[in-house]
Amino acid sequence: MSYTEADIAPTPERIRNAPFGIDGPTVDRQTDRRAHAVRDIFGDLLRRRQITDEECSAGKRFARHRELAYRGRSVTPSYGQRFAEGTPPGQMSDNAAEEDCARVIDYVVLHTDARQALPTTARLAMTMAADGHAIHKIGSACSMYRDREKVAAAAVTLLKSACEILLIHYTTR
Repeated sequence: MSYTEADIAPTPERIRNAPFGIDGPTVDRQTDRRAHAVRDIFGDLLRRRQITDEECSAGKRFARHRELAYRGRSVTPSYGQRFAEGTPPGQMSDNAAEEDCARVIDYVVLHTDARQALPTTARLAMTMAADGHAIHKIGSACSMYRDREKVAAAAVTLLKSACEILLIHYTTR
């Protein structure tokens, strides 16, 4: 069975609910994306050329560390997970839980170090961006402007400077 692009395209509802847009399939010398991709805030800023590739990578790294540190899987595997892997719960090794705990702690340390490298307002902006908030919400929380365009401009400026600081932080580590 062969699928056309219309068969695998996102639904109108998914397009409407995507906060930062959706990139269509692209096949060229630099990209081989055969499916649609939902952009995050850093990808959207990069697409608009408001941040550089390196700054985008630093922002995505911050968001990834935050996700793995605070939204990771449980340190203790559930009964179903252990049973599905074929090992009865009574025979489960303590090493698996210890390894998961050590991994989570590593990401908490990485994320905390990066947060401490940022000034307070930039820290708030990056945390909100990593959590998926829209530009105007970040600008409203981090600036005193009320005009939508000024709020967006303040948020972009703040996120760009935060990404620059994180780039230096990650480069020197």
